[in-house]
Amino acid sequence: MLGHEVSHLELAETRLEIRARRAIVLHFRLLAWSIAIFCLVLGFIDRRGIGSRPAYGGFVPAFDGTIYAGLSSQFAVLVLSSAIVFVYSYFFVVRREHIHDFRGSQLAGTDALADVFADRRPARFPPFDGVADFFTLHPNPSARARVIRSRDLILLSAVLYPLVVSGLQPLTLLLAAGWRDFFGISREVWNFGLTFTSGLFLYAVLRADLARLGLGLLLDARRYALLVPLYALVAGLATQVPRIALEILFGIRREFSFGQIAERIWTGTLSGGGRIALMTAAILALLAWLNAIRIAAVGEENAGRWSGADVSISAVLVVGAFTIASLSTPSFMMDVLILCLPVVFIYATWFALACRCRECGRRRLSALRASTRCGCGHDQLALPKRWTRQPFEIQIPRPN
Repeated sequence: MLGHEVSHLELAETRLEIRARRAIVLHFRLLAWSIAIFCLVLGFIDRRGIGSRPAYGGFVPAFDGTIYAGLSSQFAVLVLSSAIVFVYSYFFVVRREHIHDFRGSQLAGTDALADVFADRRPARFPPFDGVADFFTLHPNPSARARVIRSRDLILLSAVLYPLVVSGLQPLTLLLAAGWRDFFGISREVWNFGLTFTSGLFLYAVLRADLARLGLGLLLDARRYALLVPLYALVAGLATQVPRIALEILFGIRREFSFGQIAERIWTGTLSGGGRIALMTAAILALLAWLNAIRIAAVGEENAGRWSGADVSISAVLVVGAFTIASLSTPSFMMDVLILCLPVVFIYATWFALACRCRECGRRRLSALRASTRCGCGHDQLALPKRWTRQPFEIQIPRPN
């Protein structure tokens, strides 16, 4: 535990972490309280009041459940939007705690901290204990022990994080749909700008995970060769979750049969939803592979080198992918695809040619095949490989 606290001091961002955690908790407590009061008052709106005949016929509160049914879609959007904010914040602070555990175990030269967490007795109701840990923005003891024992430096969530956070793209489209008429913008320009913006938002929240996937392909190729397509597929399918939820709520309000609801969902998938899901999965898998090439080329010593080129070229590819997904004419799709393919080649060759080996000065052409080792034998990721493959006792050289 002492090593964990020393890790906090090394990073010198403990105050930032505490403030971030408190701000997130305060935000959702205020949000929950506001929603609770609003829902309580909403159910007792008296429809015989203002505007009734005779005027002001009555103000006796009477519970009206149809009001909730009429606003179910708005509540669904609110819940999904809040879930995105909370899950993003949760993984931000929890991953930092795991890294402090990892660093503390390095400094102590032992994984004894895992035994400390494993020996903690679970609560009387373990499921509720996990829920409490989730909403207090702390990893549960079993997860902390597992990360230390497996020496997991990447901390990837291949299902929960992309399943929730990838809903940002369709929710951005949904929440901004009503502003087109207000600003008087043509449908074509509005749709193009919205596709551009929503794609960049999705890339921004998934960018760190794309780097994790790329690093994982270099450190444990066999495992992450399966996790990359899984992550990409879950993220692609998640872009359809808000649409499916709203279709179900709409069908229930209109008293549609199950078959009618399923038909509407399937029709929406064929008319564009499926194309967006597949294109999202494809571009994320491609960016994960390109990140592997970039990391293999720049190495651990120059991890931040050419980061501007990485962000710029990746943004162009994301915009191109979502532009293809939003088009309906195959010839236009092919035109955009032909423009994007050279960008992929430029990205890969740029990092392979611009970066050199720290030992011999050769260009990092071997990075094109996702290899971290130069022809001279120097490994660009020697430290991460040592940290994830060797026990804590020998990760940090000890003075004699």
